[in-house]
Amino acid sequence: GLFATGSGTTVTMTGGSVVNTRRSAPNASDGFGIVVQNGASVTCSGVTLTGNTQGNLFLDGAAASGCE
Repeated sequence: GLFATGSGTTVTMTGGSVVNTRRSAPNASDGFGIVVQNGASVTCSGVTLTGNTQGNLFLDGAAASGCE
C-alpha cells in the first residue's frame, strides 16, 4: 500500500494499482490500500484500488483527490 503522513507531505500516484493488501497480524489495524494522515495529501490519476482488507482509502486529518 501507500502511506503518507505529516504536514507538507505530498504524493502523486499516476497509473497503477493497489490491490489485495492484507493485515500484518490478525488484530492489526493495517491492510488499507492508501493511508493519508496528519496533514499529508495524495493525488491519484488512473489508479485502481480494489480488494484491500481494511478498505481502499483511509483519511485522517488529510486530503486525497482522485483516489476513489
